[in-house]
Amino acid sequence: MLERKTVNFKVDKIDEEEGTFTGYASTFSDVPDSYGDIVDPGAFKKTLKAQKGQIVSLFNHSIMEPIGKPTEMAEDEKGLLIKAKLTLGVQRAREVLSLMKDGVITQMSIGYETMKEVYTDGIRHLKEVKLYDVSPVVFAANPEARIVGVKSKQPKEFKSLEDFYESTEVWEYDTV
Repeated sequence: MLERKTVNFKVDKIDEEEGTFTGYASTFSDVPDSYGDIVDPGAFKKTLKAQKGQIVSLFNHSIMEPIGKPTEMAEDEKGLLIKAKLTLGVQRAREVLSLMKDGVITQMSIGYETMKEVYTDGIRHLKEVKLYDVSPVVFAANPEARIVGVKSKQPKEFKSLEDFYESTEVWEYDTV
């Protein structure tokens, strides 16, 4: 099942001329994130080799709005560090770049499939994921910080948030 995880990220560097930015798309921590998950070091190691060149950047996860792709991805002691190039011939990519520069878009969301997970004291530890996209998003799909399970590998387009919530499964993990 394809999952999405939205995280705040800090854009470390923006090159407007080249249309590139760098930052952490996911970080490691001993504290569960707002979804009740911990992404463990090593979770991206296999996918970075296997999916090389196949991971894309979409605007708000919309397959109708591809805006670029990561050119460099590495797992370091802090998390998943990416450098991405936006396709500046695409109007939406130019808009996203401008919004990132102005601090309007401050979140990234990774689209992934969980390959290995372990539960410890009610906390899900992601041990291995298969990454599909690393996408800038305006808002988290679920502002209540729950994991949204998408049954299709291709996200649907929605006319309203109400349509979105009616068509998704929302999973809450009981950590008690």
